[in-house]
Amino acid sequence: MRVIFHIDMDAYFATCHKAINSQIRSKPVVVVHKNVSSAIITAVCYEARKYKIKVGMSLYHAKNLCPNLIVETAIHSLYVNFSVKIFELLSQKYTSKIVIASIDEFFLDVTTIIGRNRSVKYLAQKIQQDIWNKFQISNSIGISYNPFLAKTATDLKKPMGISIITPQNLSKTINTLPIAKICSVGKVSQEKLKQINIYTVDDFLNFENQKLLIRTLGKNNFNSLILKLTGKSGDQLIYTNNFVKSISKETSDIVNPLEFNELINVIHHLTNDIYLKMKNRRLKTKGISIMFRTEQKKITRQATLDNYSNNYQELLALAINLFNKNWEGDKAIQILGVSFYHLEYEYNTFEQLTIDNYQKNKIISQTDQLINQINKKYKKNVLYKGIDFLESKPLNSIDIQDKFILFKK
Repeated sequence: MRVIFHIDMDAYFATCHKAINSQIRSKPVVVVHKNVSSAIITAVCYEARKYKIKVGMSLYHAKNLCPNLIVETAIHSLYVNFSVKIFELLSQKYTSKIVIASIDEFFLDVTTIIGRNRSVKYLAQKIQQDIWNKFQISNSIGISYNPFLAKTATDLKKPMGISIITPQNLSKTINTLPIAKICSVGKVSQEKLKQINIYTVDDFLNFENQKLLIRTLGKNNFNSLILKLTGKSGDQLIYTNNFVKSISKETSDIVNPLEFNELINVIHHLTNDIYLKMKNRRLKTKGISIMFRTEQKKITRQATLDNYSNNYQELLALAINLFNKNWEGDKAIQILGVSFYHLEYEYNTFEQLTIDNYQKNKIISQTDQLINQINKKYKKNVLYKGIDFLESKPLNSIDIQDKFILFKK
């Protein structure tokens, strides 16, 4: 039987700010994209949650609930840098069988390394403490025999929790959970289930409700969820060293589906997640698409770049522009997604210099050309420059200047 770890950083964006500023570690912290009273909160630490502050709430409302609230402005490079360093720790010290689920969560298949690490719980405690000791990022770990149940287990005990779901304790552990706690049941489905009085996993698994559930969710969605909730799903991890033609992510977890600022925040989060996956695979993209579904229709729009890019700000601006041009502001968004396609390895995407792009590109040195040729020959990144190697070292110290992260060399 496989042993899958799901490692999820606790209140990640807020925790990253605490990690670089010890003076705010025990204080209520929220993150916004712009520090104005009308801003929508995108991340809330656990201390702030005690004041009933939630993601999607206006900053004005949150400050009324907690006058001494610490407000941090989002710094994308901070979140990516910490995530990359955590990925490197996990993949280099523990296992290469790792999947980036999002910017703040990872799946690990530790089946083959349990024997030399005493026990499942011991290994989980070791990983958890390693992440905390090196980066001051608190994290929770769910453990089970497939990815779905491992992710479900993570939410059972937060922050800094470790939870295990086995075949023996499966029904006892999850049957009493609210259906809203099940990771694959989005906001739209939750509302549909409420309308037919399905509130818990027990309600969903009750045979008497089967026909009604099939009519409400559709047969395929019903069957898929039944397999997951009974521990019989055969979902597999797809490891990050496999080449992919596209990377995408979508969500139905939208609090205010008519609020433009919140929808833009959702696009930020989605782009963050798939950008990190692309970065860790050392890929670039030449195409970006955005998808959203309203009650009336599904809309997909694409944009093709002139050259391959891994510039986050450029890709984010394209995604926002595509959405802004195509969303009719009076139509509530039910599902929103972002995708990068036409992907290629970095070593295959050196751009030919022209008069037009000369200013934004450095001349490719003989060293760069040689590294590119060798990596292209072996069809993977086997050689790096010294500065790239230094950047892969642990985050010992970080300075913040003009909202960029500078590594002290």
